[in-house]
Amino acid sequence: MELKFDLKELDGTDVSEEKLESIRISLNLSDKDDLEPTLTKLANAGLAEYLEMLAGKGMPNRADEAKQDRLLYLIKKVFSPRLPSEDDISIMFQLTTTQSRTLLRNTLSRYRIKLRDELHTTLDEIFKTAVSGKNGWDITIPSEVLVEQFNLIVAKEGAEYNPIRKQSVGSKKYFMTGDTHVALGNHFGS
Repeated sequence: MELKFDLKELDGTDVSEEKLESIRISLNLSDKDDLEPTLTKLANAGLAEYLEMLAGKGMPNRADEAKQDRLLYLIKKVFSPRLPSEDDISIMFQLTTTQSRTLLRNTLSRYRIKLRDELHTTLDEIFKTAVSGKNGWDITIPSEVLVEQFNLIVAKEGAEYNPIRKQSVGSKKYFMTGDTHVALGNHFGS
């Protein structure tokens, strides 16, 4: 079934060019031609959420659960095969970085099976950016939530491996020992 719709305000008038430009900027889209496909993906995420509700899932009782559900649909319909950054979440949900981090952490915890592939793809892509440095490997990880996920993998690989550590406060640069890099490489098949 193919559905089509027009972009209209609640009063039935067309969405203004100024509003569309604001949306394009907040979605960090450099090309105006990217707005329509992105809005289509967002509409698909919203429709999937409504269809689940109408088919019997119902609405969550708590606001944080509703946000987690919405983020799940956005990940699956807009961002897949990767996870969004905390900045992406902040923009879409109008949240602070700390609130976005909590939302991402809780969503990954609640929907760990459903988001397994997106998490794996995201971590694998980040892991492949590691570069050999002094006494180990340097890696840039854009989110503390993803650092936690890496360290969960490291802990499962064995107690003898050191967790990934931040290089300096306020930085997204991290360090891992050589044996930790090998263990993660084995996990990701690298």
